[in-house]
Amino acid sequence: MLDLAARRGLQVIVLSCNPADYHTFGATEIDLAALIPKSM
Repeated sequence: MLDLAARRGLQVIVLSCNPADYHTFGATEIDLAALIPKSM
């Protein structure tokens, strides 16, 4: 169902511990941990 939605141009946001499971959707992976500023 997610693949069909993505192929039809819908924005699909998936939060996953296994991003490789969704790489066939042609998605952009965003690592949220990389967005957290490092402590000083």
